[in-house]
Amino acid sequence: MGFIKTNVRIMFILAALVFYGVTSHAQNLEPKRSFVLLIYMNGSDLESKHELASEDINEIIRSYKNTGDNFATVILHGGTKKWHFSEQISGDSLTYSKVTKEGFEKVKVTANKSIGDPSTLVDFISFSKENFPAERYGLIFWNHGRGSVHGFGYDELFPEDISLSLHEMGEAFADLKRSQNDLDLDFIGFDACLMATIETATVFAPYADYMIASQELEPGNGWNYEYIINALSAQPNLKTVDLLEGIAKSYIDAYSYQPYLQATLSVIALDKVAALNASVGNLISKISANLNSTYPAKEAFKQKSNYRARSKSFGLPSFSFAAEDMIDISSFFKIAAKSTDTLFGDFEKKLKDAVVCNVYSKNLDKDAISGLSVYFPYYNRKTASQLKDYLLTPFNIEFEKFIENYVAELIGGDADSVFVKDSGRKLNAAMLVNTNKIYLNIRRLTGDSTLVSYGLDAYDTNVDDRGYITLYGGNKKWDARWISINDINVCAFMGLSNQSGISYNVPVLLNGKQAELVIKYFNVEGKNLAKVTGYREISAEGITDKIKSLQAYDEITFLGQNSIDGSMSITLGKLLIADPLALDVKLSTMPKGNYQVGFCMVDFYGNKHYTKFEDYIIN
Repeated sequence: MGFIKTNVRIMFILAALVFYGVTSHAQNLEPKRSFVLLIYMNGSDLESKHELASEDINEIIRSYKNTGDNFATVILHGGTKKWHFSEQISGDSLTYSKVTKEGFEKVKVTANKSIGDPSTLVDFISFSKENFPAERYGLIFWNHGRGSVHGFGYDELFPEDISLSLHEMGEAFADLKRSQNDLDLDFIGFDACLMATIETATVFAPYADYMIASQELEPGNGWNYEYIINALSAQPNLKTVDLLEGIAKSYIDAYSYQPYLQATLSVIALDKVAALNASVGNLISKISANLNSTYPAKEAFKQKSNYRARSKSFGLPSFSFAAEDMIDISSFFKIAAKSTDTLFGDFEKKLKDAVVCNVYSKNLDKDAISGLSVYFPYYNRKTASQLKDYLLTPFNIEFEKFIENYVAELIGGDADSVFVKDSGRKLNAAMLVNTNKIYLNIRRLTGDSTLVSYGLDAYDTNVDDRGYITLYGGNKKWDARWISINDINVCAFMGLSNQSGISYNVPVLLNGKQAELVIKYFNVEGKNLAKVTGYREISAEGITDKIKSLQAYDEITFLGQNSIDGSMSITLGKLLIADPLALDVKLSTMPKGNYQVGFCMVDFYGNKHYTKFEDYIIN
């Protein structure tokens, strides 16, 4: 009996040794490669609803067929309720995989954690560098991007910890640096919206040579991974800056067949960010000092608000969706600083040094796309009141102080007392100086006595030198026309305008889910051409979604706004899409009925005030 127990014990020991040996051997089988690409892939709704993560994984696998052994990709899969990939990946755990010329292989499965937990990022990078040795590394964050305040990611499975803030990412990399002295990455990239910000670049400057990211919303299909794999496989020693410039150009080229789409991608030399930050601090300090010495506090606030309103914004904000309040940093300083100021000249030089590549769609205004954004609250007052984590980001003390002072007035101040309730089209002096923008607002009385609003449009509104709100260039009445899609008059909220056109957000139910269509007007050879360029879904958390293309057989229910409670709850019409490219956008006469015509005045604090509404009947 003792002999049997002894042999059983020996067999267990041998089995354990064999298992340990196999496991250790498997981990050390990976040869040292010239380049390993790490992808922190948060599938989220982009995968569970649209299969976009699986699409990119398959693109990566296909691209490896003609590669050598010198290059590999390691992927973390998490953050989604359901993976649609051909290999079984569970949404109940975190999965690490590798892709080489041999194909796709899962290499590790761990207990589920939020993508928004900094330790998840630390574990992934540590494992990858330990088990996949390489001369060079690049890291790509794949998912939603939410700009400088909310950071990266939307984990569907952990609603209490859905994203990584810049502060959290900075802490994760600091932990990695303390444990790995050779952390330095060739580049950090964001295949995500709105992450090409000076705050993001500041956080990652100690840990990588370059950053590549987008100032604007990204199309749903994201980057061209075939180019990335082929470029690194064909030229293992390809300079990082050349690789990233190629990624940026291939990204823009991939969407060039969609002339109405607006895309950006820029490459930032992170060793130049400290000098740029110093210049930003000097310039914003002088602007702030000039404002404070020239104007009383409230007037200084109005000037800041005016600078902000005229700056190039990203994320398609409007009064139907506040977005993330990211603006082009150069666009702001061009407005706020005197172009002859030597400090502004220094800023321009330092910005040019930092942004080594800046590509964007031809339909964008080149003077408003510099390659780097900065957070400046304007539309989203809720986010502006919750900046504790943002202010922990090691960015720029002078600029953060400027924003803190602005936010204190934005949240705490108001101009309500100067606006006369139900005034007519004639504005008094106090109303004029406190009005930032004026919109036309049309309401229709329904059969059950509900007032449905058709949105806000400032395209043909202005104020003349006597203080009258003008329409169509004069003191004229509404011409009974409004924006329509396939002859259905829709609720449309005017977004941003620049030299290249105007955008509108149209609230809808798309296949039963809350979304917005994006309409863009472009001035082509003196003519305004309109196009539905895609849609974005609207989540309860206010996530800025990627712009996706409409498909044949999509069902659209156009929603109007209830004028009493502000909800998008009134059906204006329904449409089954036959050809997404053939949607007809135009100004059409509204249906017969009883209407009210008025104007919405938006003050410098973002509050809305309405003139008296006049009855209007269409027979």
